[in-house]
Amino acid sequence: MASDFPWKDAPDVIACNLAFGDLVNDLPRRLTVEGRVHAETLLASIGAVAGLNASELPKLENMFKHVSQTLGGELEGFPSLSEHRPQAPARELLQQFWPLAVMCFNGELSGAVAKSGAVRQRRRPIIAAYAANTFIRKVQSVLGPAAAIVIVMETAIYTSKLDPAVIEKP
Repeated sequence: MASDFPWKDAPDVIACNLAFGDLVNDLPRRLTVEGRVHAETLLASIGAVAGLNASELPKLENMFKHVSQTLGGELEGFPSLSEHRPQAPARELLQQFWPLAVMCFNGELSGAVAKSGAVRQRRRPIIAAYAANTFIRKVQSVLGPAAAIVIVMETAIYTSKLDPAVIEKP
């Protein structure tokens, strides 16, 4: 729904909505390399929308290093930023919230979400990135965009390697 977008009161709201539609339609193709979402491009696009320039973006290799070094330890599934850790590791949080995410993707919620129907699989990363970016912007007064991106990306890196059967329990 257009009224939920940050540009809802801008004089060029129609142009913004059209540009967003083009972005959603084109982004899967532009972010995909060898059939998978290209993490560096996704990170750069989230950072740009959050107002960061290229030099302020967290290094992707550092995030992969943190995730791989914490596997099997007490910090597995937690972001590297010790002052901004959730109360539970990513696997537990994903197990709790994945059913709601699936309902959203499948268009099974009431209101405007359900009217648009199910989201095609190839567009789900874009919707998830948009949702992450929305939260990144909303918490900027207490958590800078660079730190928020580290949390989102390290969590995504870790959870992308989890066995779906562990998350999608009946």
